[in-house]
Amino acid sequence: MSDKEMSEPLDGFEKVSRYWDEKLCKTIVKLKPGEIYLTKNTNEIVTTTLGSCVAVCLYDAMTNVCGMNHFLLPFKGDENQCSDASRYGNWAMESLINGAINLGGFKYSMEFKVFGGSKVLDKSSHINVPEKNVDFILNYFKKENLRLITSDLRGIEVRVISYHTDSRVTELRKLKSKDNASVIFGENNYLKDMYNKSIGNDVQLF
Repeated sequence: MSDKEMSEPLDGFEKVSRYWDEKLCKTIVKLKPGEIYLTKNTNEIVTTTLGSCVAVCLYDAMTNVCGMNHFLLPFKGDENQCSDASRYGNWAMESLINGAINLGGFKYSMEFKVFGGSKVLDKSSHINVPEKNVDFILNYFKKENLRLITSDLRGIEVRVISYHTDSRVTELRKLKSKDNASVIFGENNYLKDMYNKSIGNDVQLF
């Protein structure tokens, strides 16, 4: 494959949206909430849009594996359900890390960047979802002793992040409030969908 052709995804990531950008001559991979992506290709830009959600970028220096996840913990008003909600975050992180290990990576050689957790959802309908997401991910990094090199968390703005797999540079763009409506609508619908589903055998904990 030349650098002027759209890259092929690794096995298991075929359903993640991708397209060829003629101007940049790169494959653009677009993550939606709940998705995870890993690649060894150095001609891709992995991008996602974050409101209350959190996204983690991964790079393994031993194998040049890059990856990203995008998750939102389904916290409801009942604090007793926090354990169940956290299982989604654990799944998102362990799937990202174990996926990189399965591609030849090593946990000790991985570095991470984390973004998101803005207060954009209607406070009347959700317990403090963004703060719970931020608390979860920071506690996870501390507990697992992972190398966190960059973070941009909290705030009130929607973030668009673009992770370049050649340079491992992550571009961050913050949107004005008038541009937030579609993101908020999508996150609200995603939360409602998660509330209506139980965590079953499709979520594997490592």
